[in-house]
Amino acid sequence: MPSGKKRPMERKQAKEKLRSGGDRGPYKEVLQNLILEKEKLKEEIKESKIIHEHKVSVEEHKMETKKRKADIEKQRLRWD
Repeated sequence: MPSGKKRPMERKQAKEKLRSGGDRGPYKEVLQNLILEKEKLKEEIKESKIIHEHKVSVEEHKMETKKRKADIEKQRLRWD
């Protein structure tokens, strides 16, 4: 083969190159970016769910407090 052109890669060598990540194509980077974005979105959803649950618990506490105050006022009026 004095022409200077390299022989094409054999199948076994090509598979090994893919496994080792030696040929980083644009698709691999795009997929990694998509995975990272999905993980970030999951975290944001998790955080917003926690915030929502906290707001609900605060509202429930407010309602309980109002009810207790109303009960105390009723008892006070009965004693008068």
